[in-house]
Amino acid sequence: MRYPRRAAPPTEASGEPQKGARRRGAWVCFADESGFSLLPAVRGTWAPRGQTPVLRHRFSWTRMSMAGVLAYRPDRSRAKLVFQTKPGSYNTESLIAFLTELRRHLRGPVTLIWDGLSAHRSKDMQQWLATQQHWLVVEAAARLRPRPQPHRTALGQPQSHRTGQPLPRTHR
Repeated sequence: MRYPRRAAPPTEASGEPQKGARRRGAWVCFADESGFSLLPAVRGTWAPRGQTPVLRHRFSWTRMSMAGVLAYRPDRSRAKLVFQTKPGSYNTESLIAFLTELRRHLRGPVTLIWDGLSAHRSKDMQQWLATQQHWLVVEAAARLRPRPQPHRTALGQPQSHRTGQPLPRTHR
C-alpha cells in the first residue's frame, strides 16, 4: 500500500527517503510494533511414570505491546532507540500518543518508515498525519518476500498449533 504523499521533496516521491531527509535535516526513523505474553512457556518435565506433574506459575495471561523506533541522522552523526511498552495492544490513539512523544525526544523533522499495520492506515491516523506535515513525513516500508524467521523459535522448540505439543523431529 502506498501512502499519500505530503509536501515532500522530489527525491522522496521517487522512493529515496534518505536523500530527502538529509536535505531537510531530518531523522530517519524505522518504526514497528510487537506484542508478547507474560505467560511462561510450559515444557515437558520429568516425573515418575503415571504421576503427571502439575506446573504452577504466578503469572496471568497479561499481554504487553511495544512500539519502537530506530532513529538515525542521515550523516550518521547520531542514532537513538526510542521505545514504549503498554498493556494490551496498540491502536490509532496510542500510536498517535507514541508519535507525539517521539517528536519530543527527537526535537526536529522526522522521516518515518513503517509497515502496513491497519492502525497506520486508519482514517483518524491519516487525518492526524495531515496536521503534522511541518515535522513528519511518512514512507511505507518496502514489501519484502516472506523469509524464514528464526527468532520465532529462538526461545523454545517448535510446537503444533493444534495441540500445543512439541512436534516430532521429522516435522521440524
